[in-house]
Amino acid sequence: CLPILFYMDIRSFGKMYEEFYYRIQDEGARFIRGRVANILEDPKTKNLHVFADDTLLNRPIDMEVDLVVLAAAVQPMEDTNRTRKLFGVSCSMDGWLLEAHPKLNPCGTTTAGVFLAGVCQGPKDVPDT
Repeated sequence: CLPILFYMDIRSFGKMYEEFYYRIQDEGARFIRGRVANILEDPKTKNLHVFADDTLLNRPIDMEVDLVVLAAAVQPMEDTNRTRKLFGVSCSMDGWLLEAHPKLNPCGTTTAGVFLAGVCQGPKDVPDT
């Protein structure tokens, strides 16, 4: 059972992520540049049919799979602006909360006693949260 990944953009932002990308390709993972349009369950097999458009080959795709994992883009919460004003925290141009210093104080803010955790500063991998 090999993974098939649909993507529009691939960004390897972390340490060794580019190597991971190449390794999973070498191990047989398929990457299809395109958009998934629909996912339907086959009533007989209970498998899923993924309907997509391959934007590199410019053709529709219908493939039967046994599992679909959706990875949605991470965006700042709608109430981030209200929260940052409440606690006096700075915000980046794209709406994420800003730390006092990315290397020297990555969880602290310029407001005494207010600290940042999780993905309120932007998308992160699990070890970085």
